Amino acid sequence: MLISPKQPFFVFSSVKFYKCLSHLDYISHFYQIQVNDFEPTVFWAIPDCSVDLIFTSCKNHHTAHVYGSVFKPTKVEFEQGSCCFGVRFRPGALLYFAGIPISEITQKNIPLSNLIKNKFIIENIAFEHNFINQINMFYEYFEQYINAKGHDILNYILMRMFQTSGNIKIDNLSNEMHYSKRYINMIFNNNIGIGPKIFSKALRFNMSFDILNKRNYSNHASIATKLGYYDEAHFLKDFKQFSPVSLKEYIKEINLINYYAKINLVKNNKTKN
Repeated sequence: MLISPKQPFFVFSSVKFYKCLSHLDYISHFYQIQVNDFEPTVFWAIPDCSVDLIFTSCKNHHTAHVYGSVFKPTKVEFEQGSCCFGVRFRPGALLYFAGIPISEITQKNIPLSNLIKNKFIIENIAFEHNFINQINMFYEYFEQYINAKGHDILNYILMRMFQTSGNIKIDNLSNEMHYSKRYINMIFNNNIGIGPKIFSKALRFNMSFDILNKRNYSNHASIATKLGYYDEAHFLKDFKQFSPVSLKEYIKEINLINYYAKINLVKNNKTKN
């Protein structure tokens, strides 16, 4: 089981949104965003426990940033007419840029040009607007910066958290794995940038969008039950903490615009079926 991080407000705020799944376990998917031509657009990033690389081109200039995990609603602004290519890593993917651990970019964004030697690859990917070509260029150059195997202990913890929708206590993990709670917290903080408690909370919130976007619920209480919340009030409290809009406002949005109709799925020869 693999965690699939989501940024639904990126989808809704884009003029066009393209998505391509990855054949690599440590990358969730690639995406391309087209921003409207008339004014800058604010995209809301929400907690999804992952890291994104975003390459942006607009007119005659380009940028590329590493966006660390956020644990509160965070604004990301793109210029009008921008074309953005993004790589969304799964939680636990270990990136090695200039020796900077992933824990040091949590809740931050860092220019990619500060972290890698080859500045031309950044420009080439940003200005290459063919989505499949961008993906293949990324595969060719950036795999050297990623630990494909990851951390076995962390991988197990993430698997159990996903299986339980974030509803497993550190005491239970400690008993299952025969490691101390202190050691588990250390592994998490070193490789994710936060402790397992807040991670579990953010994971469960992000998983709620699977249910919401598929409209697979009868009422708020049924969503809370499916995700293992104690009651509806606890679910609404988390949603208010992590989302830029209320649950009522989000449901109104997806009733007006079909979330999945906004996503253009693309396949290539390095994509999972």
